[in-house]
Amino acid sequence: MRKVLTTLVLLAALGALLFFWGLPAIMAKRSDNAIWYGRREAAEHGCLNCHSAPANKELTNPGSPFGTVPSFAGGNLMMYVDRPAEVEEWIRNGFTKARRDNPEAWAKYRAQLIQMPAFGRQLDDDEVAALKAFVLATDDYLSPEESRAQHGEEIARAQCLSCHGAGGSGGLANPGSPFGYIPGWFGKDFHDLVKNEDELREWITTGSSRRVAALPLATWFWRRQAIQMPGFGQFLSKDDVDALVAYIAWLGQTDGGTRLAGEAKPK
Repeated sequence: MRKVLTTLVLLAALGALLFFWGLPAIMAKRSDNAIWYGRREAAEHGCLNCHSAPANKELTNPGSPFGTVPSFAGGNLMMYVDRPAEVEEWIRNGFTKARRDNPEAWAKYRAQLIQMPAFGRQLDDDEVAALKAFVLATDDYLSPEESRAQHGEEIARAQCLSCHGAGGSGGLANPGSPFGYIPGWFGKDFHDLVKNEDELREWITTGSSRRVAALPLATWFWRRQAIQMPGFGQFLSKDDVDALVAYIAWLGQTDGGTRLAGEAKPK
């Protein structure tokens, strides 16, 4: 009998270990998206060494027309590209066709100390598409056209995206949470946590959801996770909350804006 009890205890402990170790990996795999994938690619291939997202610090680049290597953040992209497709040209070739075909612009580019490396031979099409999605999202290059959603984007940039990720893509670490990361504003995690607009408003204003809080283990995880969702009810007006809801809806409709640039899905 003692051996049976010991075996059951060991099996229960093993099951618990597998659950708490494996759950974040399972959740991350099912909720991956192009922007999140691109952030990993940017870190792995050294892009952030020079472009410094999301701190928005810029590396000095003597001889460059702008004097620095641009940060991915801060709206710099419009100075270097005329359309989203040119972001891919930068990644693949280290320059755009328009710049290469303009003798004056090309001479200035060749004269600057630091030049963009070409990743076309190192990255496959999905990796390039993901990097492009990350760059566009981090720069806020693709934005909603509707004014209320635009106001929501402004609020999100100031208050939310440092945790919820560029383009609301999620994936930033949150030790102790059921996901292991902070969930994004579109995809399967979001739809598990938010069933309708009223519940989204509840999350924004209180930092919680009564429905989710009633689920088994939810309270235990919330107390254990390092980063807690704040409630913004005292700091945002009803119009502000409505604007955030509209912006989050736009992100869901466009997968964080990536559909507007024709992005390939991550592997």
